[in-house]
Amino acid sequence: MEQFHSMFSLSGRMNRRSFFINMFIVFAIGFVGGFIMGFSGYSMLSILIGAPFILIAMVREIAIAARRIHDLNGPTFLAFIYIVLGILAVWSREIGWLVLASKIIICLIPGNKGLNSYGDKPENRIIF
Repeated sequence: MEQFHSMFSLSGRMNRRSFFINMFIVFAIGFVGGFIMGFSGYSMLSILIGAPFILIAMVREIAIAARRIHDLNGPTFLAFIYIVLGILAVWSREIGWLVLASKIIICLIPGNKGLNSYGDKPENRIIF
C-alpha cells in the first residue's frame, strides 16, 4: 500500500532519468485508455473502461511533474499549471507544442545539487 501511495505522492524529488521513464509509462497508460475509448466509438462501456486509465495517467503525471519540479526547487502549483495546459492542448495545437517543449525542458535541466527546500538530492536510479 505504501508503494501505491508513493506513486501518487506530490512530495519529494525525482531525477531526470526517472522523470523520462515515468513519462513514457504515463503516455502508455493514457494511450491504452484512449485506444479503448476510441476503438469502440466512444460508447458508454468503452468510456467506463477507458476513462479510469486516462484519469490514472493524469494523476500520475501531476505527481511526477511535481516531484521533478521540486528537484529544480520550483513550487508544486507549477505541476498543476502544467497539467491544465496539457488538458487545454487537446483543443489547441500551439498549447500542445508549449507542453511538449516544457516536458523536454523539464527532462533536460539538471536538478539542484544536494539539499534544497524539498529534500535531499534524489538517488541516481530510476524511481517509480
